[in-house]
Amino acid sequence: MKLIPRIEARKLKLKRFFTGRPCKYGHFSERWVRSGHCLECNSVYQSSTKGKKERRQRRYRMTPENRAEYLLSRARVSSKKRGHPPPTIKIRDLLPSLTRGTCDLTGLPFEPDPGVLKRRSPYTPSIDRIDSSKPYTKKNFRVVLWAINSGCGTWGLETYLKIASAVKR
Repeated sequence: MKLIPRIEARKLKLKRFFTGRPCKYGHFSERWVRSGHCLECNSVYQSSTKGKKERRQRRYRMTPENRAEYLLSRARVSSKKRGHPPPTIKIRDLLPSLTRGTCDLTGLPFEPDPGVLKRRSPYTPSIDRIDSSKPYTKKNFRVVLWAINSGCGTWGLETYLKIASAVKR
């Protein structure tokens, strides 16, 4: 590795630099220009906290109320990205479906353990806009399996059902 001071790396708009000296924990590793932290220390820290974070997220999303809160937060982000007004639906509007634990469209059960944010299951609950050109409102939503919402996506339920019924077993 080429020795380069942090100041020079910043001038060259590099993301990392190497001083040739160990960090305070003895790692001979590159460092981040922005923070000055050693990459090895960063890797050790992330691996030690990853399991804790995943378990906390999984526990948090297990109750219907917390799942509803999470789904609404994602709907707000989605609305903002699409230029729609914020959702007018509330947690109490989502609770009947989430408490029942089944998809409003198929009646299939939601996955009991939603996993972590990075791994989405086809059986995870998702808020679907019935008419995707309109925003999330009390009359324009249903709680469905993520696979259904993803499948309906751009082309709608009719196209999805046509394709699904054509699949041979």
